[in-house]
Amino acid sequence: MMAIATMTVGCYTYTPIAGLHPDSGAELDLQLNDAGRVGVGSRLGPEIDHIAGNLVSMGDGAYVLRVQRIVQLGGSEQAWAGETLTVKQDFLKNVQERKFSKNRSVLAAGIFALAIGAFIAGRSLLGLGADDGGKPTCCVSGQ
Repeated sequence: MMAIATMTVGCYTYTPIAGLHPDSGAELDLQLNDAGRVGVGSRLGPEIDHIAGNLVSMGDGAYVLRVQRIVQLGGSEQAWAGETLTVKQDFLKNVQERKFSKNRSVLAAGIFALAIGAFIAGRSLLGLGADDGGKPTCCVSGQ
């Protein structure tokens, strides 16, 4: 389970999109400012720090997202099912795009392969360990 989580985290980076217009469908992370927390509070609840989702459209000074998750100021996360939300650009402190990272993916795969190899070697799962003469280890000698 830990390996899957490591692989998921290691394969993506977040890149600021300052002044750029991301493509529709791009995975975005919108960090709210204080005005943004107040502005979306009635719909999302208080103390929201980040909103993550896929960009539907951008225009009229706002991002329209299909929300995948929200993160509160304390760090707790809540999954969403793609509900559409419009967030004004004036409500945002930072906007980042989540992108696949080939370098991180290769590094994570290498670390995962080394961990599996170390596990197998440490458990003698290949049958290359010391020969104990075929005696069961569960029995008292002489019986």
